[in-house]
Amino acid sequence: MRLALATSLATLRRCVAMSAAPKAKVVVLAGPTAVGKSAAALELCRSLGGEIVSADSVQLYRGLDIGANKPSAADMAAVRHHLVDAGDPAAPWSAGEWCRAAVAAVDDVAARGGVPVVVGGTMMYARWLVRGAP
Repeated sequence: MRLALATSLATLRRCVAMSAAPKAKVVVLAGPTAVGKSAAALELCRSLGGEIVSADSVQLYRGLDIGANKPSAADMAAVRHHLVDAGDPAAPWSAGEWCRAAVAAVDDVAARGGVPVVVGGTMMYARWLVRGAP
C-alpha cells in the first residue's frame, strides 16, 4: 500500500479549471486493487475524524455495482463518503470533472472541521488532484 500525504495544497491549484484550491491538508491513500486501501481509509477516518473522497472511477457511477467494491451500507453509515454513486453512467465524467468535484468535496470536509481522505485505485485521478493535469 502506498500512502502519500499532500503537504501543500498549492499543488492542487493546477487542477483543471479549478477556481480555488482547498484550504486544508489532504491525506491521499492510493495503490493497486485489493491491497486494503478501503479498510485502511475507514480506520484512518475513524481515528482522525475524516471523511472519504473516492478516487475510484467505477465507484463514481450509480448502478455499476458488480466488481466495483463499493463501500457497504455499514461503512457508509460509519464514515461519510463523497463521490460514490455520484454520477449517471449515461453521462460519463472526465478526469477534470472528477477533479473539480473532488476539490469541492475536500473543501466541504475541511470547512466542517474534518480531514479529507482521498482513496482509490484510479491513479490518474489521484495524480491530477495532487500534481495537477498533465
